[in-house]
Amino acid sequence: MYARLALWLCLLLSWTAGSGLLAAAPAGSEPADVARLRNDRSHTAESLLSQLESWGKTAPTPLAAGWAKLGMGEFCDEMEQPERAYALLDEALAVAAAERADDLASAAHSRRASMYATRGDAQRAADALARMEAVARPSGRKDWMALWAYNRGVLERKLGRFPDAIRYFEQSAELARDGGDREQQARALNAVGLVLARTGQFADALARHNEALELAQAVGDASEIARTYRMLGFLHRNLDDEELAAQNIREALKHLGPRDVREGIALRGELSRSLLKMGQVEDAARFGEEASEAAMSLGSPPNKVNSFTALSDVRLAQGRIDDADLWSRRAAEQFNSVAIRDQVQIHANRAAVARARGDLRTALTEARATVEGARKLGDKVLERGALDALSDIELASGDAMAAMATRKAFQQLDKTLAIDVAGRRIAILEGNLTAQRAETERALLARDNQIQTLRIARQRLLGIALIVGLCALAVFAYMLHRRYRETQRLHAALVASASELERVARTDTLTGVANRGAVTDQFEQLLAETQSTQRPLAVLLIDIDHFKRINDHHGHLAGDAVLREAALRMRDALPAEARFGRWGGEEFIAVLPDIAPERAGLIAERVRHVVAAQPFRVDGAELAVSISIGVASAPRPERRGIDRLIATADAALYRAKHAGRNRVEVG
Repeated sequence: MYARLALWLCLLLSWTAGSGLLAAAPAGSEPADVARLRNDRSHTAESLLSQLESWGKTAPTPLAAGWAKLGMGEFCDEMEQPERAYALLDEALAVAAAERADDLASAAHSRRASMYATRGDAQRAADALARMEAVARPSGRKDWMALWAYNRGVLERKLGRFPDAIRYFEQSAELARDGGDREQQARALNAVGLVLARTGQFADALARHNEALELAQAVGDASEIARTYRMLGFLHRNLDDEELAAQNIREALKHLGPRDVREGIALRGELSRSLLKMGQVEDAARFGEEASEAAMSLGSPPNKVNSFTALSDVRLAQGRIDDADLWSRRAAEQFNSVAIRDQVQIHANRAAVARARGDLRTALTEARATVEGARKLGDKVLERGALDALSDIELASGDAMAAMATRKAFQQLDKTLAIDVAGRRIAILEGNLTAQRAETERALLARDNQIQTLRIARQRLLGIALIVGLCALAVFAYMLHRRYRETQRLHAALVASASELERVARTDTLTGVANRGAVTDQFEQLLAETQSTQRPLAVLLIDIDHFKRINDHHGHLAGDAVLREAALRMRDALPAEARFGRWGGEEFIAVLPDIAPERAGLIAERVRHVVAAQPFRVDGAELAVSISIGVASAPRPERRGIDRLIATADAALYRAKHAGRNRVEVG
């Protein structure tokens, strides 16, 4: 046993020396005591501020006192005392200029830039970054330039300039990697992943977050680990998997320390949103209340917007409109202190509250501002949700033409983003398999390096060390063999499940009917067949009337039950040759080959009657449910493509709903 321990110690020393971990970092002017307190995550900012204030009173040199001012400014920022923080940072910069301490100047400019960007003051943030660059670039220091590039990326992201943001974040990650700073590298990779997710590049975003998580875990950076899990939560929310999103956010909460107050507020607010979408309203309310209470006492303006709007949404779901309006107004008070994305969130929440109050004019104004802000920001996922909400409000206002135009824009963006959850999950599985293979290759390379180290150390060790070394190599080989076998097993499992994933990708998980992608493929196939044989083709676009009322009054579980039962009744009422599936939300579509225009209307009327004839039984209660149907026919399909047929059916559906619902309109 002792021989094995001795061998492991030798291996560790050899690896440490070879990897450069024992090499001294570039000398700096920061006192060790100040560095220790600035990097401490196990105490609150208030406690660390008190310790640093005491230390600063007896600082041995003016430069040491300047570093103390920097640390105190950082702690005041975390405690939401911005004016005091700015003053302390100015004092630190004055000391840096007098003492010609570029490292202190770089750190102080970095914090000022971060504070200004967070509070939506883009001009001052840019000025601070220009001063930081003037110090960092001539120095040749990769760590300073990595920090500058990261802060510049944050500013570009908050201004909605996503391509520039990605470029700066990737530059920061590359500089950090070259400089051996894995903490900054992980931070920059997470920032890249966040922007990629907002622009719909989900597989690439997942790869960045996984790499960041591996780096953060390797150096034990609990704060960055928590941040990575939060980013993964956002990613899975964009993939419409709220359960996995909530799971990642809960994991992030486990890694927070006493100093991570603002991160905790953000996580609880986001967890509240996920739980609300999952129908867990009471749990959502609890986390929303916790986040809002913490934000009121010690939260940044973005924290307040996030938590207040989350709690407002919960109150709307609970039917407490006055409380929802109160929290919405509190969020709106932060409007001029936050960046564009938070302002968009405020507009979206104000639109929802105004609609719940019946103030459709205000709701329209706020919803249009939400769309405009999302487009200015360049966030396609956010814009898609804003268009969906705007079309509903326009329809409720009686402007069917505007609602139809907005719905068209929504459908076009939906097609651009290619939102297909199952398809994305296949890409993620493939990405995970690739990462697993890469990890195996890295492990093989690492083991090869260790073998080379053993060969050098063998000349210095006694015979017993050589024997133990050979045993250790055998263990390594066995571990590699097991890892390789496990990788092969995962690959075989992925290949074997490809057909099942294809089936899942084409099936709506809630109702069991075909999903939008599958129906579209079938539609294209039927259209091609009918064009070649000159046979007619008809389309029914079906919408469940007042579905939101069902969700609001009876809960999302009741809404899900109505969707399943309605899908079953409609499928049974359609001809056997019909292609039927869920088009999105409460909308369904049926494609009828070889159906003459006059018969299509009769079939649609039969479907409508079957749904409305008998009430739906949900949890012992009876619900009256009806549907509206828009019909489009193509006696000569070669003259009407898919988009025109759907547009005709969509227009007919809007007429049906505008004319009172529970009816069929033929286009």
